Amino acid sequence: MIALARLLHEHEHQWVVTADQRTWTDLDEFEGQDITTLADAIHAYRSLAQNWPLTRRGRVIDPSDLVAPVVHPGKIVGVDANYATFGPQARALAATELTPTMRFPTAIVGPRSPIAARSDVTPLLDYAVELALVIADHIPVGSSPDDPMQAVFGYTVANELSAHGLADGLADGDEVHGVDAFLAVGPWITLHTDRLAPLEDRAITTHVNGLKRQDAHLGTMVRDIPALLRGITRSMSLDPGDVVLTGSPPGRGASLQPPRFLQDRDVVSCAITGLGRINNTVQVWNPRARPPARQIPRHQGSSA
Repeated sequence: MIALARLLHEHEHQWVVTADQRTWTDLDEFEGQDITTLADAIHAYRSLAQNWPLTRRGRVIDPSDLVAPVVHPGKIVGVDANYATFGPQARALAATELTPTMRFPTAIVGPRSPIAARSDVTPLLDYAVELALVIADHIPVGSSPDDPMQAVFGYTVANELSAHGLADGLADGDEVHGVDAFLAVGPWITLHTDRLAPLEDRAITTHVNGLKRQDAHLGTMVRDIPALLRGITRSMSLDPGDVVLTGSPPGRGASLQPPRFLQDRDVVSCAITGLGRINNTVQVWNPRARPPARQIPRHQGSSA
């Protein structure tokens, strides 16, 4: 398994790659210039792939240095519900038209970053574990590629948070997505290669304070990855560094009886077998009282 990660080490961001999850090689050894965006890192890796055996011995990294491997994406595209519990429900969901939705880059935080939630905007804060795709190549709008998987660079774990609408100006029951710090991703990007084991049997789970809330397998997605990419590119193009969120399985807090939403200091752990785990702690803050600087993660382009 080959993985690409981003570090914050000694106040500097670094991109590193590994083939064994033990030692990592710096990408900037090959690129010869600053790598600032995910698209830059994808390009650098492709240069690295031919020369990797010639590199010096890799180094061991500290997991606490890992930050979001997704930075400055041109687009973050979400999709409606893509998992179903029962056969008839799955068929009904598959028959609905795919409606892509957009998120914003400022939503991104890292695999260990706090989830900073304003008390007046997020009284009903919910979690949603998702498989996130990272795009490597341009897919033109309306192109309907025969094999869209060729444009997939890799996969990472995401927790897409949402606030159920008690915010000002929203109807009760509406959901707010894409708020700053509402999309945790990481811990790295596992590259889509011929050597990567199939995704279908991998478990996708969420635990809150150690208790399991979501538990499914990627093979139970109603629309598989090629179908999602073809559906999305009917209405928009995708470019290197773009991110596609593939939907979340049953078990979100709003669907439980009674509903169970996230509270201050809750620890949310989202994982996909073989692709990694992210752990984020909720920090609810009152906007009327100036919060400590440590409570609000800075944008991923700096140090989140």
